[in-house]
Amino acid sequence: MLENHIRDFIKHCRASNLSEKTITWYKLNLQHFAQFAQDKPLTPETLQDYIIHLKSSEVRYEGHPKRHPKRSTLSNESLRGHIRTLRRFFKWMTSTGRIGSDPSIGLRAPRHHPVPRGITESDFQALLNAIDPESKFALRDRALLYLLRDTGCRASEIANIKKADVDLKRGNIIVRGKGSRERIAFISPPTQRILQEYLDSEENDYPELFRSRLGRFTRATLTQIIDRLKRRAGIKGKVNPHAFRHAFARDYLDAGGDLASLSQILGHSDLTTTMIYAKLSTNDLKRKHSKYSPIVRYKR
Repeated sequence: MLENHIRDFIKHCRASNLSEKTITWYKLNLQHFAQFAQDKPLTPETLQDYIIHLKSSEVRYEGHPKRHPKRSTLSNESLRGHIRTLRRFFKWMTSTGRIGSDPSIGLRAPRHHPVPRGITESDFQALLNAIDPESKFALRDRALLYLLRDTGCRASEIANIKKADVDLKRGNIIVRGKGSRERIAFISPPTQRILQEYLDSEENDYPELFRSRLGRFTRATLTQIIDRLKRRAGIKGKVNPHAFRHAFARDYLDAGGDLASLSQILGHSDLTTTMIYAKLSTNDLKRKHSKYSPIVRYKR
């Protein structure tokens, strides 16, 4: 019976235009839960026992899109992913009348939230310097780096931009985020100039803004470009398209931006998703504390 509910829930997710990546996560997490629950009652106690089971045992990830089929202990982030899945599933179960009350309401996720690290300004400059000026894709790669740094867009959003989505006079671009939700991404004058130079150099009628050597441009293409430039620049550490998004959030907050507007710019459907970036503004908070703390003005 639980398997039937999961199947219907996955159909609901597809009808709601959730991304295939998210749907795959939900499906695998819920299949694992179904194996544990079997004939157990769907109560808060069963769900709590399941979380304890996840914490204390190793989990097989067969069929997982990003994991080798081996046993591995779950991290806190993975535990939070399982809990988010259960909450969304049982909220849907309750709203459709399949169960009387939501057993996931009191479910508690691990408290620790790692602070995401974005690229540094020196890394960004090193990536720009690593572009081969003689390459036929030099202007494309430069435009990609500027767009990533200036907008905080996801890799998939950058990859799916069409030329018709770009309005250089107004300084904005239509991007399509998770669930095919559209929003406006703003671009600053330096990025506008780079994009104009790139578009002027393109002598084709392709509707896509970016193309790869093989034709279609994807998020994997963008990742490969960043990896290639990273190796040329000799950069150590984690540098990928999503690191640009983290860096944008960090620098936006450090410059005085607020979480509410950052949430809209990043295309988050829930402000709580953006809250993790609040920790990135500690430098700005430290400067303000040094300036405004009452003890600074205290005269002994």
